[in-house]
Amino acid sequence: RWVKLDVVRRATPVRLRGLKSGLALAAGLKGLAFDRQSGIALEPGLLLGRGIVSAKGRLDAGKLRAHFAERPDESRELLRVGQAKAATAFVLDIHSFFLDGTEATELFRGHRVTASLEPGALLEAARLAGGSLARIVGPDGSFVYSHDPSTGRTSPSYNILRHGGTVYAMIELFEATREKALLDAAERAIRYLVAQAVTVRVGQREFSCIAEGGYVKLGGNALAIVALARHAAVTGDRRHLPLMQRLAGWMLATQKADGRFGVHKLRVSDGKAMDVRSDYYPGESLLALVRLHALDGDARWLDAAEKGAGYLINVRDRGLALGQLNHDHWLLYALNELYRVRRKALYVRHAFRIVDAILLKQNRNPGIPDWHGSYYRPPRSTPTATRSEGLAAAYQLARDFDTPDRAACILEGIRLGVAFQLRTQFRPESVLYFDDPQQWLGAFRESLTGCETRIDFTQHNLSALLGLRRILLAKAKRPD
Repeated sequence: RWVKLDVVRRATPVRLRGLKSGLALAAGLKGLAFDRQSGIALEPGLLLGRGIVSAKGRLDAGKLRAHFAERPDESRELLRVGQAKAATAFVLDIHSFFLDGTEATELFRGHRVTASLEPGALLEAARLAGGSLARIVGPDGSFVYSHDPSTGRTSPSYNILRHGGTVYAMIELFEATREKALLDAAERAIRYLVAQAVTVRVGQREFSCIAEGGYVKLGGNALAIVALARHAAVTGDRRHLPLMQRLAGWMLATQKADGRFGVHKLRVSDGKAMDVRSDYYPGESLLALVRLHALDGDARWLDAAEKGAGYLINVRDRGLALGQLNHDHWLLYALNELYRVRRKALYVRHAFRIVDAILLKQNRNPGIPDWHGSYYRPPRSTPTATRSEGLAAAYQLARDFDTPDRAACILEGIRLGVAFQLRTQFRPESVLYFDDPQQWLGAFRESLTGCETRIDFTQHNLSALLGLRRILLAKAKRPD
C-alpha cells in the first residue's frame, strides 16, 4: 500500500485578483491553498500530475476548475475565490515523504532524495522501465509513441528510428531478465519493424530500407540492424540476418569513397536523395556495421565501418575544440567495439576526446540540488541518459586499454548521470495523481517538471541503467 505524507513547513500569503492573475509556482516544489473557508489545499505533486501547473510553473485556471468539477462544495468555493475582487492564496513549502509498505523515503520535487545505484536496484528500475514499454506495444507491434499522463494527451506522430532503438533496449533487458512477456512484446515490435522494409534500387542493384511516410533514412536502417542483431545474438534466432544484410548493403552502396555516408534521407517514390544531414546517423551506422560483422563475419562491414570512422575523425571532427564536439553516444558505442577488432589508436583518442567534451558540460555544481549530474539548464532526462550510455561504452575502453584513473573519472560521470535519471522515472510516489497510475509506472518522463513520456525517453534511460549495472557487476568480479 502506498502512502504519501506532505508536511506544510511554510505558507506564504499572496494577493489574487481572480484565478487568471498570473500566479506562478515553482513546478513540483510549491503547493497552493486558498482561505480557510475554501478548504482547498493542493500539494506540488498533484498540481504537476494533474496539469494544473505547467512545467514552467504557470497556473492553468481551467485545469484547476476541472479538477474539482465533480466535487460541488470545492467547486463553489473555487468560484467564490475566482470571482472575488481580491482574495488571498497561500504558496506552500512542503516537506514530503513516501511509504511503500516497507520503508519511509524523503522526497524532493516528488522524487526520492536518494536512490540506490547498486546492481540489484538498477535492475529493478530497469524492469519497471521495460514493463512500461511492454505495456504500450499494441497488437500490431507499434508503440504508444508519446503520452502525457498529466493531460491525457497522446501524440499521433511516430518515429520508426526510435521504434528500432526501443526494441534494442527491450532486448538488452531481456538478456538480463529472461522474462518471456518482455520478449513477446519486443518480438511483436520486431514484426512491425521488419514490415516497414521496402526495396530500393541503387543503379541496377536492389537493397532493403526501412521506410516511414514515403521516406527512408540512414538511421532507420542502422537502428533496425542494431535491434535485429541484438535479438539474434541474445536469442539465437537468425531469421532476420538476410534482411540485415540487405539493409547494410544499401548503406555501403551509398557510402562515398572518403567514408562519408552520402544519403541520409531518400524519397522512396523516385529515389531522390533529400538535402538532410544528421549528426547521429553516421555513428548509428558504424555501430550497425560492427554488430552485423559480429553475426556473419563478413569483413565488408568492418571495412566500411573503418572508412566511416576515419571520415568522422579525420574530416568531420578534425580541428574541433572540445566545446564543438558532438556528444555522440552511438559513435562511442561503435568506437569501443570497432577498436576491439581493428586496433587503431585514433579510435581510442577520439573516444576520449568525446568523453572529455561530455564531462566538461555535466552539471556538477548546478545550485539546484536535483539538477546535479545532469546536462543543460534546465536539464532533461534523455540528454543525460544518452551521455551516460556513451560514457558506459567509453568506460570499457578506459578499463581495458587505458589507465585506472581515466576509468574512475568516467565511472563517476556515469554514476552522477544515472542518479539524476532515476529522479525522472515514474515511481509509485510520482504516479499517484494520474488517471491510470499503473500504466505509466516505470516510464521515464521528459524532465523533472515535464510529464510527457516517449518511447525514446525510456529507451535511452533503460540502456544507461543496464550499462552501469554491467560495469558494476564486472567490477565485482575483478575489483581494481
